[in-house]
Amino acid sequence: RSSRRSVGLATLSECDTHFFASVLHLYNQIQSCHVHIVIPGEREGHEEAASSESPEIEWGRGIPAGRLGPFGEVIVSNDSPFPQPKATDKLAVDLIQAHIRAAQKFFEACPVQTQLRLSVVPCVRSCEDIIVEGDATVLASPGLSTDRGAAAPSNIFSRCQQRLQDNATKRRKKLGRQTGTDSAPRRPLYVNNINSQRMHDCFRTLYGQDDLDVEHEDILPDSRGSTARLPAEVDVSQLFGIATSVDLQHLDLGPQHLSKMGAVSEMPALSHVNLNHNHLGDIGVELLFAALVGASCSVVHVSVSENNIGDAGAMALASCLGSLPRLTSLELCDNFIREKGSIALSEVIGGVAPTDDLASEELVPIGPLPMLSVDLRGNGCRELGAMRWAEVVCAHPTMQFLCLAQNELGRLSADSFLGLVYAAVASATLSVLDLRDNFPLGPQQPCSGPPPDVVIEELLMDLPDGEFDDAEVRQAVFIRRHRSGGGLAPEKKGRQTQQGHQGGAHVASARGGVSAGHVPLSAEARQ
Repeated sequence: RSSRRSVGLATLSECDTHFFASVLHLYNQIQSCHVHIVIPGEREGHEEAASSESPEIEWGRGIPAGRLGPFGEVIVSNDSPFPQPKATDKLAVDLIQAHIRAAQKFFEACPVQTQLRLSVVPCVRSCEDIIVEGDATVLASPGLSTDRGAAAPSNIFSRCQQRLQDNATKRRKKLGRQTGTDSAPRRPLYVNNINSQRMHDCFRTLYGQDDLDVEHEDILPDSRGSTARLPAEVDVSQLFGIATSVDLQHLDLGPQHLSKMGAVSEMPALSHVNLNHNHLGDIGVELLFAALVGASCSVVHVSVSENNIGDAGAMALASCLGSLPRLTSLELCDNFIREKGSIALSEVIGGVAPTDDLASEELVPIGPLPMLSVDLRGNGCRELGAMRWAEVVCAHPTMQFLCLAQNELGRLSADSFLGLVYAAVASATLSVLDLRDNFPLGPQQPCSGPPPDVVIEELLMDLPDGEFDDAEVRQAVFIRRHRSGGGLAPEKKGRQTQQGHQGGAHVASARGGVSAGHVPLSAEARQ
């Protein structure tokens, strides 16, 4: 409930759980089942509704009578000038917990071979009326329509996708008229879908986010009411022990929500974890990865972007990577990881354990981890972290994708940027290196942008002919089209072709259009 009017969302009853579980047992060709839980956020006008029932809470503190000093100064007090946080509504906690408990019971009754996906997100405000209306046609047969010319009924998420796309188009046209610029969206240069990570993001599978017609900001804009606060009393830990993928986004998740993760002794089916746009912090990410290691989890993809993670959290995460042998893709975008945390991650992934403050200063080689994709966009690894990543990329046997965009690599010089590019050329496996927006620009311009022209011209003379697209290189994106015999130095001539390894780089160029899928790099280069 978000205001005086209660939002009537559907509830998964015990009868529903048995019915849908029996359907999955009867039709074993169904490969996956997705349970989507929507949490209503605050409505616009909620403040007005609240003020009509109770007096408005005034933030700050006025000067009370008799509290002035002899010279008319306010006497300092330790009393807080702000109202205490609002207590969590017990009814809301019980309702959310009932939904999660119902999903858990349903998953426990499902066949073992079925992929069980659970997502919990705030209600998309522009589509709330469609979601509240429900989906009565999900089990209806199109052949039952009495109107011969009528089209098959569409489900609620098809209607949500259409509305979001229409709203996004209108917003871009309006913005284009105001600014006098072209409002057409830019086609992404590549698509990173290693480990099928996009299939486990509900904003992509249900709401149609494609980063072209519909972006993430079109679904949940960065404004008040786009995030729902999940009460700290709600226990989500048991979901990790039964689901195949857990997708909890924009819920203000903190360490308190993961405090019971250590009690989950087994996570036999968990393969994808998506906790983007929350507030886990260093403590929360440490609790998460400690629980994954303690349960001997076989997770292959973890995404914790925009979670206020710093160097301490990155180092705690790095110390757990060696105990998660199947983890091959990691997404840590838009956090606060600086040189120390970035170096710790690169050393572990590259095969050298980070030194402990109390241990010996010598590095203990443990061999490179089978990592395929690392996304560190929007952090601050800077020159030291970039040079360490260059050493790792050059010799890593499986790394296919690395994104260090918006990491202040060119803050002082272009040396670390060039080092990363040359390491990518020398790599036998890397397909995509994204280094966009790493150089400071002039006044009255964005804070960062592409490399200077002199750096680009130097690169274009050194790069192998035909291996990278010149237009993409000018944007600091290096997508390997094919492997040529030439190189930056004589020793790179006659490099061996790509050897087989797990996974595949899902790369779509601006001219290619769609993702390449799970194919070897040699076949992808021919495309």
